[in-house]
Amino acid sequence: HCVIGTYNDLTAQQQSNSCKGCPNGYAAGSTGSPSCDACIPGQLTTASGTFATKNQCYNCPAGYAAVNHGSTVCAGCGSGKISAAGVSSCSSCSAGQTPNSDSTACVDCTAGKFESNNVCEDCPEGNLMYGGVGFF
Repeated sequence: HCVIGTYNDLTAQQQSNSCKGCPNGYAAGSTGSPSCDACIPGQLTTASGTFATKNQCYNCPAGYAAVNHGSTVCAGCGSGKISAAGVSSCSSCSAGQTPNSDSTACVDCTAGKFESNNVCEDCPEGNLMYGGVGFF
């Protein structure tokens, strides 16, 4: 029988030398698997590819997302977006907020600053800030 993290799609051959490793983005969590299951969006197997790491799917870390079933990479959220661990997409911060340095949470612009294109900017001299969204 095949060990965890491998599969044998040749039903007539049950020898362990007929077992194949699951491709990246797929996992086989039990012995004797006839196939590997695609990781759900937000998860993937480790890219190093050893059989021991193909026994389960792991959540993408916070600040990253995997969009498709069987994804092989967790993509960084990019400018102005954040994510929790194990999600399939990143989300935008609300007006008056910007992502923290590791794109895991939105933070309010501090007093005297406003959000413009995902950056907290200083208010123009002589203007007041109202809730981090605009000035007057």
